[in-house]
This record gives sequence, C-alpha cells and structure tokens, in this order.
Amino acid sequence: MNEERLIQSFKKGELLYLRLTYIMITITVILFAVGLYAVKMIVAVPAAIIEASAMFLYVNLAHFIYGIGRIIYYVSKIRPLGEKVSIKRSFISIILSPVNALILYIALIFIALSSCAA
Repeated sequence: MNEERLIQSFKKGELLYLRLTYIMITITVILFAVGLYAVKMIVAVPAAIIEASAMFLYVNLAHFIYGIGRIIYYVSKIRPLGEKVSIKRSFISIILSPVNALILYIALIFIALSSCAA
C-alpha cells in the first residue's frame, strides 16, 4: 500500500513538473515578444520587468536542478520497486529547460537594450 502511494505520488509529480515546464515556456515566449516589441518600437521597458526577467533565469536554473533530482530519486527509490513508471516527462523538461533559459536570456538582452535606446 505504501509503495503504491509512493508510485502514484511520483506519477502526479511527473505530470505537474511537465505542466510547470510548459507554463515557464509560455512566460518566456511572452517576455521574448515584449522584448522584440520594445526594441522594434524603441520603447523603454520598466525596470521591474527587467528585474523579474533576470530573477526568472534563477527560477529556470532551479527547475533544471529539480529535474535532475527527480531522475536521481526515480533511480534510487521508484525503479527498485519494479513498477512500470516512465520518467519521459522529466527528460522532456530537462531538455527544454536549457533551451528555455537561452530564449529567456535573449529576451532579457532585448528588454535591457530597449531601455538603453529609449
């Protein structure tokens, strides 16, 4: 019973982790669009948005480290139970996290450049 609850909890965590990745990608795309718009229109973006974007880079790093921790947890606790549990969502999230960070970094450069130009 305890093992089954552990496995169900891990499966729910996998789904939540992937959804969080998609939310982070959406936020990054919005920030990228704001950066492109600000550079194209030569409009200064408020400093609060620049600071929030910079902090979001750290959130992205924590998200990546948490994903590695989930895989280590799977190998040490879940896999020995012998159940068929997939960690493909964690792998997808770990692969998308650095790509998301790169796009966010480019968006941050655009947002910061718009403040210099205006």
